[in-house]
Amino acid sequence: MAKLCKSKKTVNSNVNPKVWYYGLEHCRMTTFAAIPTGETILPINIIQEDYSELLGYIHFTNGAADPAPVGLTNIATVDVSGAADVDAVYAAMEVALEAGTYAGLYQVSATAGEGVDMINNFIGSITEESGDTSGAVVTIGQQSFGGALGVLTEDGASASFEFETLDQTGDSTGSAIIESFLIGITATVGMSLTDTSRAQFEEMFINPLGGKYVNGLDEVIGFGTDSFFKSLLAKAGKLVGHDAGVAYTDRSNDWSMLASIKPSSINFNKELQVIETEFISYYDATAPEEVNIFKIGDFSVIDLESL
Repeated sequence: MAKLCKSKKTVNSNVNPKVWYYGLEHCRMTTFAAIPTGETILPINIIQEDYSELLGYIHFTNGAADPAPVGLTNIATVDVSGAADVDAVYAAMEVALEAGTYAGLYQVSATAGEGVDMINNFIGSITEESGDTSGAVVTIGQQSFGGALGVLTEDGASASFEFETLDQTGDSTGSAIIESFLIGITATVGMSLTDTSRAQFEEMFINPLGGKYVNGLDEVIGFGTDSFFKSLLAKAGKLVGHDAGVAYTDRSNDWSMLASIKPSSINFNKELQVIETEFISYYDATAPEEVNIFKIGDFSVIDLESL
C-alpha cells in the first residue's frame, strides 16, 4: 500500500543590498454624467519609478490653450470636441493616457457604460486630489498606502523560502520516495528597520495590526482587541526590493510579493532604535499564477487587465 506524507524544506539566503518599499498601488474609476467641457482638468496623482509622487492632471480640450494649473504636470490631453457621448470620452481617455509620457507608471482600461479604470504600477501613498473642473466622479477601488521603509541596519535583509511537498512511498520500496508533489511555498523576508518614528510605526504596524481611537481632533494609536479575528489579508501590502545603486528604470532584479508584516522585536532605546520585522508572503490574486507568491523582475510589465 502506498503511503503519503508531508515534508518541508526551508532554504535560507542573504539578500544583496536593496532599497525596500511596502504598501499598495492606488486604483480609481472615473466616470462622467456628461461630456466635460473644453479646457477643464481632472487632477490625477501617480507614483513614479523612484516611488516619489507626481502631482498630475488630465486636460480635456476643445482646441484652446491648456490651463496649466500651477504645481501640476500634464499627463494626458483628451480632445472632447468631437465626442458623441461619455463612452467616447472614456475611449479617448484610454488612448491619450496610454500614449502619454507617463504611460509606464499606470495601467488604464476604458469600458463603455462604466468608465475608466486606472491603477498605478508602483506602490505608495497618494495625496488626495483637489481642483477638478471636469465634472468627473472618481471612485477609489483600492486606497494606496506606504512607501520607502527607510535605512536598514548593517546586516541588511535576509530571505527564506519554505517548500512543502507531499511525498509518496510504497511497501516494496521502503522509505524511498517514489513520487513527490509540491503543495506549498512560503517566502519570508526579514529586516531590521531603523526608522522608528511615530509616522512610520503607524503606517507599517498600526494600520495593518492595530487601531486608532479618535475623540474630536485628538487621536490615540495602539493595539487592542478591536483588531482580533479580522482578516490580515485585507490590510496586506506589497513588499518591493530594488537593488541599491541601480537605476530605477532597471527593475530586472526587483523582488516583490504580497505580504503581511509581522514585527518580531522592537527596541525604542535612545541609542539603538530598531524594529525587527518579517514580511510573509500571501497568495496574490492580482498576479499571474506562475508568479503569484514571489516575483523577481519588472512587475510593471504584468498585464493586469488580462488577469
